[in-house]
Amino acid sequence: MDNAFAKFREDKNLTITAAAALCGVNKSTFMRWETGASKPDIGSVRELAKRMRVSREKLRRDIFGAAQ
Repeated sequence: MDNAFAKFREDKNLTITAAAALCGVNKSTFMRWETGASKPDIGSVRELAKRMRVSREKLRRDIFGAAQ
């Protein structure tokens, strides 16, 4: 699975609502990230990466490059 948000939710066995709450966003925002319809803004990536325990590169490859 390539999308870090979908993988996070699947790995944690979370509903979209629960995953969104853990990330500090509403359900529709998380759904857009998971489907690729939108991406988190650069200012939010560091906090999201910490909450999700993934690298910022996995969340925004377009900005930070591929994860090592």
